[in-house]
Amino acid sequence: MKPRRRLPLSFAVLAAAAASAIGAPTASAASVSTWDKVAQCESTGNWSINTGGTYYGGLQISLHNWQYYGGTAYAARPDLATKKQQILIAEKILADQGAGAWTCAPGTGLATDHANPYPSGAGTESGGAGRVRWADFDGDGRADYVVLNDNGSV
Repeated sequence: MKPRRRLPLSFAVLAAAAASAIGAPTASAASVSTWDKVAQCESTGNWSINTGGTYYGGLQISLHNWQYYGGTAYAARPDLATKKQQILIAEKILADQGAGAWTCAPGTGLATDHANPYPSGAGTESGGAGRVRWADFDGDGRADYVVLNDNGSV
């Protein structure tokens, strides 16, 4: 059995805090194609829609939910965020509230699709607080997150 490398406590705390703040993938997940189906019904697939009402973006997320689930780390409102950022916040809403949070969920597979929309691998996402870098840094098969300042420091 391969010994696991332990990360410094400060790194582990930072990774856990960043994951909770920006939406780590959860067991209540759905594939991007399922989220596309929800968006097609909710907003005709327009990820930047703002009709001046209570709901914004492709998945018609309320400003309250956007703020509550950490979306402001990406943008002030869902319609100002990328599709991926909207999906990451929607994943948190799905895990907490279930598929019923979306009027258009029936018939899209949102309640039964448990695929990770963004499977493991490394990547970088820009947000209001800097860049978020994710990869499986500790080898446990799950994405670990690190928030980088604009100058590249952690």
